[in-house]
Amino acid sequence: ACFFIHMFGDMGMYLSETLGTFWLDRRKFLLRKKQLGEKENSPMFIVLRKFSSSVMFEAFVKGRIEDMKMTARERSSIMPHHIPLFDICCKYLSVNRLEFTITNIRRIVAKTVVSCTRHIAVGKSIAVRARALDLTADTPFNGDIAEALSDLVESCRECNTNLSVVFSVIWHRIGQTKGSMWRHQLLALHLLKNLLLHGPITAITECLDGAEKIYELKSYSNSKEESNKEVRLAAAQCYELLTDLPRLYLRRRRVAFAKVQSIVEVPKDSKSFADYLVGRLPFTSNAQ
Repeated sequence: ACFFIHMFGDMGMYLSETLGTFWLDRRKFLLRKKQLGEKENSPMFIVLRKFSSSVMFEAFVKGRIEDMKMTARERSSIMPHHIPLFDICCKYLSVNRLEFTITNIRRIVAKTVVSCTRHIAVGKSIAVRARALDLTADTPFNGDIAEALSDLVESCRECNTNLSVVFSVIWHRIGQTKGSMWRHQLLALHLLKNLLLHGPITAITECLDGAEKIYELKSYSNSKEESNKEVRLAAAQCYELLTDLPRLYLRRRRVAFAKVQSIVEVPKDSKSFADYLVGRLPFTSNAQ
């Protein structure tokens, strides 16, 4: 971000105005770069000269001009997490009349990124990945495994980010074929099974994408007979669920109903629509 803000953040470098209309002034851009110390025969200046004549740079400048023309009402309709860090920092520097020096840019970017929505989302994804790695590691887990597993599965309901991150860890663990890492594969399969039964329905699609990897583990072979049995059994259970989707959906309904029963007591004579939906679930607490 610092590099691009330093290179293209200051719109005064490449915009000129004629009768209230802004337009791209490529000559002004290159002259300004020379004034800032870029030598004409330097590699960076050659790149900037080529880039300034490109369609990409023209589209970039056109987009910034259109942003300036937006009304306050139009700006208020933009979700905060949709605003790029580049725009936030450029606006701050311009509004506070700060020069686009590398020192100012680094300071503003460092302050802004801490509270940036995207940065927070990335931080959460990193935490989810770390938790998934811990739960599928060979080393003892420090904490309540059941609670941590439940929290991780619940966080996977954020399908666009957390679910993909957790499945990347699962496929990574399953791909660790060294004999000494068989527990990684076993724990990854257990996590996968929990996602199939307790996670979002999107988890089924993610599992189907890697069904061949699970199938290969049904014939897992290692020097330790005990590890062979455990990995093969876990792989067979997951693969059986994926190849019999009606049975998988039935088990998911049983799990959901058992969870509801553990939270609230459902009156038998209730006539509400919510109770009707619960009543449509199988009346059993067998979640296995």
